[in-house]
Amino acid sequence: MAVNLRSLQRTFRYYVHRLFPRHQPSTPVAASVALGVFIGVLPTLGVALILTAIAQQILGLPKGPGLVASFIAIPPTLFLFFYPLGYWAVGVPLMDPVALDFNFLGQIETLSMGNAGEVLGHLWHVAKDHLIAFMVGMTIVASITAAIAFVLTYSAMERRRRRRAERRRSRREQLRNSHPEPT
Repeated sequence: MAVNLRSLQRTFRYYVHRLFPRHQPSTPVAASVALGVFIGVLPTLGVALILTAIAQQILGLPKGPGLVASFIAIPPTLFLFFYPLGYWAVGVPLMDPVALDFNFLGQIETLSMGNAGEVLGHLWHVAKDHLIAFMVGMTIVASITAAIAFVLTYSAMERRRRRRAERRRSRREQLRNSHPEPT
């Protein structure tokens, strides 16, 4: 099956325009992306999109950029990067929970909407300190990741706005030079 390069370029351009809308100010778009990333990184049991949409509606932020950004919450990024980072690198050193002999992250990975009450209840009774360390670590990691997303998105939007303004200015100059005003 041959890959249609033009189709891929159009699709990529579509999502770039959804993530960085031309006619939106940079700050609300960057805030929308940061909110989507923040909610996406938190352990939301698969409802990150719904929570992001509700939060953006309440805050009056553009929905497209934040919803696209909340797709950071895919299993490979969560289970291989964010959860271990939030638990082992931030939560455990910060909260210093009592050492236990069980696989805490393995228990977290089994969470779903169907068994959330049972698993979280078990973790609360067996490893309350570890659960608190995980939640504190994930909140810190989500906040830092959201701040980075805000800065990167704001920078990209402003750079794009400046380039667009420069192109407009140069087109106006070209039109003025090609059609001199009568004196």
